[in-house]
Amino acid sequence: NQYALQQLDLQNSQREYNRFLSYYYSAIDKGHTIFYCIPTQRDDSHFVAFLLSKSSKMKPVLQEGIELAQTVATQQCQVPRIDFVEIREYKPEEDASCKSAKDGCWRAKGYLIDAKNTACAHLVLQHLAYFIAGKQNVPQHATNFVRQVLQEFGTRYMAIQLLSKELRPIVGKENNRKPQGPRFPYKDGEKSTIEDMMSANIQIYGEDDHSTMVSTQSSAVAPAPLFGNGNGNVNGNGK
Repeated sequence: NQYALQQLDLQNSQREYNRFLSYYYSAIDKGHTIFYCIPTQRDDSHFVAFLLSKSSKMKPVLQEGIELAQTVATQQCQVPRIDFVEIREYKPEEDASCKSAKDGCWRAKGYLIDAKNTACAHLVLQHLAYFIAGKQNVPQHATNFVRQVLQEFGTRYMAIQLLSKELRPIVGKENNRKPQGPRFPYKDGEKSTIEDMMSANIQIYGEDDHSTMVSTQSSAVAPAPLFGNGNGNVNGNGK
């Protein structure tokens, strides 16, 4: 009947969602910090991605932005301290003739911020977006953005990256510069949720070396248990 078909569709959709999420989890658990697409939130999230073009000129701007985020959290949200860790996004360029995108990707570098609650994340995002818009040396471009990030991704990533150096997994030299996860060339200004990826015919690369591609029709893989303390509330300062 119609209800049974709807339930089946929901189950299939959840399995497919879990499969996409599992590729992110696998890369995160191995210590990767570069992704083709940092996924946008679908529900409430207290994680914000703040990235700018990968350039030494942008380092002081990133630092100023992080200081602004901490000020907003402290003064407007009563959050004593935010956590932040480095992250990169190498957004694929669909136009093969484009020579400006190095190795076919637009490279961005910045931070994933844990604002500790959703309301604070919204405020931090708004202030950082206004901050970027007011910077004459930060042009409108795919590599300069502020984005509220999928909660599951943020929790997992933060838990791994805030581990002590002795416990944090290390990516081998042959793979540590290779972006991971679904290769999703989302349009500028559009969301980049996992649901968007599911509806698009995108390439999903095998782990680490990109020597194989995973079929978009392969069986679902349930997300693995969280590596760390299980809740993402890991003590540590942003690096």
